[in-house]
Amino acid sequence: LQELVTHDTKNNTYDYKHTFCVEVVPICRDCVVCLPKRTAQSLGNMNQLLVCVRVNNVVTLIDPATLQIADVNSYVFAIFFCGVVEEVEFCLTQYYRDPFHAVFQSKQLVEFYVLDVEDVGNLKRASGHGRISTKHRLVDVWVVPSDQVGHDDQQICTRSHLGHVLKPGDLPDEVPDVILVRKIYDRTMRQRRRNWKLKRLVENGNVVNDTASVENEFENFLEDLEEDEQMREKINIYRDRNKQQLAVDSNDMEADLPPGPSLQEMLEDLDLNGDVEMTE
Repeated sequence: LQELVTHDTKNNTYDYKHTFCVEVVPICRDCVVCLPKRTAQSLGNMNQLLVCVRVNNVVTLIDPATLQIADVNSYVFAIFFCGVVEEVEFCLTQYYRDPFHAVFQSKQLVEFYVLDVEDVGNLKRASGHGRISTKHRLVDVWVVPSDQVGHDDQQICTRSHLGHVLKPGDLPDEVPDVILVRKIYDRTMRQRRRNWKLKRLVENGNVVNDTASVENEFENFLEDLEEDEQMREKINIYRDRNKQQLAVDSNDMEADLPPGPSLQEMLEDLDLNGDVEMTE
């Protein structure tokens, strides 16, 4: 949309304001989505209940029952500039004929306690299946809700793609009773062992204060960076000198935590003006 703001008749100059309308992709990482049957078949005969593992220029979905993955071009969700989607080979009209959205957001997830994990062998996949993830491991998992551990409640068995991280003691038919989305770690231990940081805006020499909800979202973002190596490739990560000078507790070293960024991924925090943060 183009709107005229000012017009100088003497110089014959025009000042316009442009407004762009974009429909944002309604899918986030760790969302559980339910695809229409026709769409699931077009992606290589996948199951309809999938987990979103990554969102960038494409939305990456994984089938937790088969390890099959598919990349859905994010432009399929936009109204403008869409044609044929190369990654999954279906056109814009098919999405609007069979739209899909998240059935569960990450904030709606419930914590489960892992009792046992068993590898799945000799899985027979449907003909015409798509790509299989090599970063995940297919397992059968027995879980109970965390608030019911120790009670006589019935255990739940489900199939999961998180076999590479799950083990007993962790907290995660056509329609499974439970879909494990991600493994959770002790947040206090993660913060204590985190020896890196991101640049943040400062005002008058002090970091801009955020609300509790914003700080929680920022902490979630840091945790996503620790777990996703591909996500870290596009973000500058700096060594935290204060954390690196502290003595490391032996309990922290033995804690079950994600590896996080390596020293090779971290940049030196150059302090030319005595400010450790980025000014506006």
